[in-house]
Parts: sequence; C-alpha cells; structure tokens
Amino acid sequence: MNELRIIGSKVETSVQEASFQFANVEASLMTRTPYYEMIRHHLKKGAYWSLVPSSKQGMAESCTVETGEVEVHVQGDTYRLYETDVLSLIDLAEFVVFHAVRDTTLIYLSSQPVYDPYFELVGKIQKLAVEIELKDGYTSRHCSRIMEWSLAVGRELGLSPERLYHLQHGAFFHDVGKVAIPNEILGKPGRLTAEEWEIMKTHPLRGSELLREIYSDQLSEPSVIVEQHHERYDGSGYPFGLRGDEIHIGAAIVAVVDSYDAMTTNRIYQRAKPPQQALQEIKQLSGQLYDPRVVDAFCKVIERDAEIVRLAADR
Repeated sequence: MNELRIIGSKVETSVQEASFQFANVEASLMTRTPYYEMIRHHLKKGAYWSLVPSSKQGMAESCTVETGEVEVHVQGDTYRLYETDVLSLIDLAEFVVFHAVRDTTLIYLSSQPVYDPYFELVGKIQKLAVEIELKDGYTSRHCSRIMEWSLAVGRELGLSPERLYHLQHGAFFHDVGKVAIPNEILGKPGRLTAEEWEIMKTHPLRGSELLREIYSDQLSEPSVIVEQHHERYDGSGYPFGLRGDEIHIGAAIVAVVDSYDAMTTNRIYQRAKPPQQALQEIKQLSGQLYDPRVVDAFCKVIERDAEIVRLAADR
C-alpha cells in the first residue's frame, strides 16, 4: 500500500552530474550514493510526469517541490503541493501522476537506482525524435504541437491524469513509424502509387513496435495510441479498420488534432488551408471519420485558445 505524507522540509542539493530533457520535462542527476539517488526535475507549466509502480520491495521515494506548484494524483485523490511540500511513498503500487500548474522544480529522492535506466530510455526516445525530424522534415514542431493540442483536448474531455500522461507520449510519437518508410515514398511530391500507399500505411504498426521495444509493459498504452491514430470512426481507417468505441480515446484525439494540423500546414503536395476552413471540414466529418465527442472538445479548445488558430495561420 502507498504511504503518503506531505511535510514542510527543504532539500539541500549538490552539483548536477548529468541531465536530459523530454516532453517539457528536464531531469538532472544531482547526487548518487550506495543508498539513494537525488534527481532534480524541471516541469514546464502543463507538463505531466509520473512515478511508475515498481516490483522492488522496500523502495522508498520522495518528491520535494523546490519551486512552483504541482497537482499530484494518487490513489484516486488529488493533492496540490507548493514550495517545500514533500510527497513520500513506500513500495509504490500504482501510478502517481504529477501535473505542473506552473513551471515547477521537483527534487526526487529514490532509495534504489533509477536514473541510469531512465536516462537510457529517454536517450532512445530522443534518438527516435531526431530521426523523425530528419526523415519528415516538414514537421518542425509538428510532434510538439500534436502533443500540446491533444493534451488540451484530453483535459476538455476529462481524461484521468494517468491517461493524459500516456496521451502525452503517444501523441508526441504518433508518427515515429515513419522512420521505417523509404525516403522516396515519404518525400514524394506527387500522388503515391497503390503499392507505395500500402507501404506508407504500415507506419502506425511500425511505430507501435518501436515503442513497445522501448517502453516497459507498464508504459505500453502510448504504443496503442500510435498504432490506432489512423483508425477512423466509421471503420474506414487503418491498420485494423476499427470503428467507434473500438478506437482508443487517445488515438481518436490524435486523429482529429493531426488532421487539423496537416490541413493547416504547407506540405510538399498541398498548400495550407485557412484555419477556419480546416475546422469546418473537421466538423463536417464528425461522426464519419472523427469521434463526435473529440470534435466537440477540439472546437471548444480552439474557441477558448486563439493561440492555436494564430499558430496555424502563421505557418
């Protein structure tokens, strides 16, 4: 059972030894001894970070808010932590999800080594992100936009913090399978042949396979989102022809957001459409290609956040 304590205590830190950054979270190894590791995490406003359940017995973990403000979701409850507050856990049995209300710095203390596996995992992820950029250069900030907009839609739909955490990763890597598609197909300026299109349609499955190789079974949900993000509400999508509620809600979200972003971005084979025209097309295809719940939520997000429309208009 998780033990939860919130106390007021300041953590003294030492010089950073190594660091990495991914999905609006930066982590730096500060101290390592035979008995514990101390890691500093910088979470940008809106970012999600999680402590993952471990099978190791006697594992003690704590997170101190050095600066900022964060929501913590654990055991079905939500806590708001402020500067100097500490969350302590022993033998973690379920996900603990952190959501940065403001830019936040956390000091994470673990009684068992966690940094090296974490560093290796993120290294593989970052390598994939660079490969996507090089293979499909038109995207620039495409993956980050899809992640940010998908999270906004997920919050509008009231998804659980754990689902939002997985959506963050699944949305960011929705197109990771394109690293396995030949350049002459991926960058072809004209219409693809039937054979080329069949090859292109393999990228969701290839992306899912890549993520399953990287993530543990406990973090397999992002691979499902990647696998299904080209499924369509009426069953006309690929690779499985899923329909309606058979489609993972995260994949249904990415389908709408990705389509809107594609419509409003200049591509090799088409010019960008005005944001309002693209939005109108999304609405017209609600209940056919796209989940109506997601379309409604996406429209609310856009109506509330003019920055999304402005970004699309500037591309």
